[in-house]
Amino acid sequence: MHKRVLAFREFNDRHTADNIYILIERILIEYNLIDKVFAVGFDNASNNTAAIPRLRELCGASTLMGRFFHQRCACHILNLCVQDGLAALGNALEVVKGGIKLIWANTPLKMQWRQYLKDRRVNYCAFPKDLSIRWNSTYNLIQVLVRYKDHFPAFLRQTCNYIINPADIDTCEKIVNVLAYFNNATLTFSHVYKPTANEFFVEVVNLAGAFCEFSDAAYVSYFCDFMKQKFLKYYSHISHIYGIAFVLDPRYKLPYLPNCIDYYYASFFPTQEFDDNPIDPKQEFNEVSNLFHQLYNEFHAQYGNAPPPMQRTSSSSKGKSLLKSAFGSLLKKSRATPATEQSSGNELSLYVTLNVDYEVGDDFDVLKWWKENERTFPILSKMAKQVLAMPISTVAVEQEFSAAGNVLTDFRTRLSPSSLETLVCFHDWLKAQRRTQEITITPSRHFMEETTEGGESD
Repeated sequence: MHKRVLAFREFNDRHTADNIYILIERILIEYNLIDKVFAVGFDNASNNTAAIPRLRELCGASTLMGRFFHQRCACHILNLCVQDGLAALGNALEVVKGGIKLIWANTPLKMQWRQYLKDRRVNYCAFPKDLSIRWNSTYNLIQVLVRYKDHFPAFLRQTCNYIINPADIDTCEKIVNVLAYFNNATLTFSHVYKPTANEFFVEVVNLAGAFCEFSDAAYVSYFCDFMKQKFLKYYSHISHIYGIAFVLDPRYKLPYLPNCIDYYYASFFPTQEFDDNPIDPKQEFNEVSNLFHQLYNEFHAQYGNAPPPMQRTSSSSKGKSLLKSAFGSLLKKSRATPATEQSSGNELSLYVTLNVDYEVGDDFDVLKWWKENERTFPILSKMAKQVLAMPISTVAVEQEFSAAGNVLTDFRTRLSPSSLETLVCFHDWLKAQRRTQEITITPSRHFMEETTEGGESD
């Protein structure tokens, strides 16, 4: 996969849906990309959402795929979930942070802390900075704190008479395990050089498992409840396009999807509540399956002159070990169930029954697999090329605002908008040649808010 910044425009007009549309239209025309756009990723500002219908019409999205033209930023939603959870902790987290700030602000005290650990033969690790605009910095901070849970409160009590309740430390230790799932999901969704849409179901199933695991834990259930409420605000129903992307990952395919859907919805809506819940897991799977076949037929109509599929035996790779997670357990369960395919299409039948013996791991290149199997699956490979490239995060875009801040400094304030755009784009394109665009998660300030300048969130 490739990533390029094509524009970094000055936008002084009001952030209305019409103005947003006009700006994007102008850029697409400049680069001759109007008929090449598969999906658009936005945050949750209502004016961004309001611009989508005109963009969909402009880009000529098909009736079928036009339903999934607009993709919300998954990292933005996860961030909102974590922020709600952290806010629910109240003083427990603030008291602990206050003790850490004492060490940050006092160099002699910091030296005493190092000596205190040295005397007890404990390795020293500096506390990372806790930035108000980055929830993952709080996660990193708590990770270090947990290492010193037996020493940190005692040190502050002896040197500063600063009292930290042991229950507050226990709470931090519990929530760091929950936040680890959200951190892993955020990192996965923020990848630049490999698809992320096919990993969406993997991560949300793991998050559902985390909510179940910690829902009854002392000190943490209240924290999880707030995160769960926000999570279900956006993901009480999973978009079917993520199911299609999951199916187009040859490690999983269609037979593995029912168990994932059942587990996900059962985690949030127990079986006895299905009567009151409008979402039926079996119906969800059938809709994804039907949509997958409809999309295949649409691509087949467009590329119907492709040569017939070549027969292929199973492929395998050592890969990484199966992740110890909710999804890992479901994958093992699904592999124990024989795959069946009732479709009359030879290519679909061959794909679903093909044994691809890869494990869940970062070393599997799904686009490379489709490229290598293009002659075997001529239609499906074209589907995969478009669906798997779909963005599910705008973190890469947010990163460019940080990069622009390094260009437009206090000592370089007279750059024209066009010069700034040139420098930002040129810098990104150079990094693209070196393949060094991978994201370091540093969301901009609006990433911490549920609303943006464009208007109220949906």
